Amino acid sequence: SYMVPFVAAGGLLIALSFAIGGYEIASAKSVADHFVWGEADSWAALLNQIGSAAFAFLVPVLAGYIAYGMADRPALVPGFVGGSIALTVNAGFLGGLVAGLLAGAVVMAIQRVPVHATLRGIMPVLVIPLIASAVVG
Repeated sequence: SYMVPFVAAGGLLIALSFAIGGYEIASAKSVADHFVWGEADSWAALLNQIGSAAFAFLVPVLAGYIAYGMADRPALVPGFVGGSIALTVNAGFLGGLVAGLLAGAVVMAIQRVPVHATLRGIMPVLVIPLIASAVVG
């Protein structure tokens, strides 16, 4: 359910860009290089790039919230990191799934390690995400 807003926003923005500029708008030049305020094609290309950016978050969000579901908040960052790495190495959806499971398992393992009372306060905020992100990455 955490992915639904990304899918909805990205899909609607891309559909709107196609409605304004046609299907060839997906191969338009970068908006940063060629944007004219008065041209509908510029706005269509902008909407297409924003929608594509929303879709680019799907795999990291999937991995992050799988890890979150397994091990709560300390696993969120390692899951997002693993999902981003899955995109970088072109592992796709399944890579994000594996990264989320790995991040959740690593965080659960770290949470079982007994620590001194003085460190308990920073464990879920700093230590666990740092170590788990390094392991998952």
